[in-house]
Amino acid sequence: MLGAEADYGAFVTNDSATAAAALTCCAPDIITISQKVSTDWMSTVRLRAGHTLTRRSLIFLSGGAAETQLHYSSLFTELMDKSNESASSSVLKTGWIVGGGGEFALNKRWSTRAEYLFADFGSVSNAGTVLYSPFGNFYVPANPFTHTATLTSNIVRLAVNYRF
Repeated sequence: MLGAEADYGAFVTNDSATAAAALTCCAPDIITISQKVSTDWMSTVRLRAGHTLTRRSLIFLSGGAAETQLHYSSLFTELMDKSNESASSSVLKTGWIVGGGGEFALNKRWSTRAEYLFADFGSVSNAGTVLYSPFGNFYVPANPFTHTATLTSNIVRLAVNYRF
């Protein structure tokens, strides 16, 4: 079996991470870095190749391109001198997707399917300048800062198909 498949659907991903560390040079000063990544949808275009095991069942491999709208925000803060930097971006990311699964025909029109997919959308970066506050609420630009996040996903799908 050889074929092609295209789909569009919900891909709700919402993940965040925060890390804090003491500066060895300037104890008890602490820096904090926070990142958040989210998506709402994903579309794929994939080739599918399979082999029939019985008259009603087959196994298949699938691979191709995937796309999503990736929202990324980052924040850097330093406790003692009130330095901070924040940035956000929203980018259309194209990546790749591979996987495999099995399908079982219930009758001539209906079948069920289970599949696993791995998607990789690469990385996204935010760049900004750390704002330093030496005199209360008066901020001056200090150092450039770049944050980077990667987006990969493991997806399990169960489906019921109808053939026209």
